[in-house]
Amino acid sequence: MDTRNLNIIDKLTYVGEFSLATKSQDNLIQFNKVLTPKEMSNKQGRIYFFVEMVDDEITKILKIGKSSDKSGLNGTIGCYVNALSGTPGQNRFCMHHMIYDKLKDGFKIKVYVRFVESITKMVNGLFSEVEMEIPLDVTYIEQLCLNDYKELFGNFPDWNFMERGEKLPIDLMESFGIFITNKKKSKNTELI
Repeated sequence: MDTRNLNIIDKLTYVGEFSLATKSQDNLIQFNKVLTPKEMSNKQGRIYFFVEMVDDEITKILKIGKSSDKSGLNGTIGCYVNALSGTPGQNRFCMHHMIYDKLKDGFKIKVYVRFVESITKMVNGLFSEVEMEIPLDVTYIEQLCLNDYKELFGNFPDWNFMERGEKLPIDLMESFGIFITNKKKSKNTELI
């Protein structure tokens, strides 16, 4: 274990952890949050971190991501948890399965967040000038976090495939294709 991860986590807010789904449902995972409903629905932009743990020890940060989802953390985390419901994108589908596989292998996947504060600035309109609270673009802050991580560890986190210049695992991409084909077939059957 690289203890430099511990210093990173100390500066973040713990959100909760993924676990295997306990109910018979479409999705393989669920999320156990520790934040209040108000905190989970905070609309501020956010940088989130998926952290792998064994025996309550951090082994690595798996993913650094950004979100401005209007549903707050509920929306950010929900797109991973509910990735087998509806018609997910390929990335969320694959991440859902990767989280599931880690959980099956005995790892814990915890989620931490850094909320991105807004700044107050005088803004010119057409005829007026008003003081406004302006949200910062989380894209730049995510990139700064990713660059800091790469500088410290030599590469981007394992699940930041695009930044690493890698493709998603081929077996999961093939599973996604089958999943979408089956979804379309079942939708067409419902229409008949």
